[in-house]
Amino acid sequence: MSRTSIEQLLNLTSPPVAVAFVSAAPAGVPHVAAVEPAGCGYWRRAAAGEVFYTVADDHKRCPIGAHTHNVTLSPEEKQELMGLVQTMVGLSYLKMEEVPQIPTRKTPLEVAVYAPLDRAPVAPDVVLVRGNARQLMLLAEARNRRAWPARVRPWAGPPARCCRRRSTRRARLPASAASATACTPALATTKPTSPSRERSSPSLRSSSR
Repeated sequence: MSRTSIEQLLNLTSPPVAVAFVSAAPAGVPHVAAVEPAGCGYWRRAAAGEVFYTVADDHKRCPIGAHTHNVTLSPEEKQELMGLVQTMVGLSYLKMEEVPQIPTRKTPLEVAVYAPLDRAPVAPDVVLVRGNARQLMLLAEARNRRAWPARVRPWAGPPARCCRRRSTRRARLPASAASATACTPALATTKPTSPSRERSSPSLRSSSR
């Protein structure tokens, strides 16, 4: 079953995006044409069909993204990061006790490769899937019905508001779809804003959010 089966089975309007963290750029893969103001901008480029790689300096425009990607920062850049964190705390977007719990890469970022899943030049570490509530619940159902390798940790963001609206009758995905979703080394889904409409990429998690 091809990797594009996820997109076909769920009838996605935006292709899944593959992200791989490697030590060197794969042969034939170009450097991103323009630096984005935030890491989620690279997801959008890949969803639009681009295949490219980034390096650590390409992620420094977003202090939070630089932190979650474990980008080495200068003292001035670290100060900017803490200033942004304080602003987010002041706006009640974060609580200070939550800051140490923000997910981060364990090793410093060297090279990140982005591509549509069906054109990924290397095996992905993360697959980002954007869909509406029904599509993401089908994906979660497939995850629950399929044994995943221990290193695979599907993530669907904070508890989705749509879960409080779902009916007692649970959507079922064909057994073949479970195989399709299990073919990726890791899987991440973005939280929708409503059951009927897709949500634009959040500001990552990256990424990590």
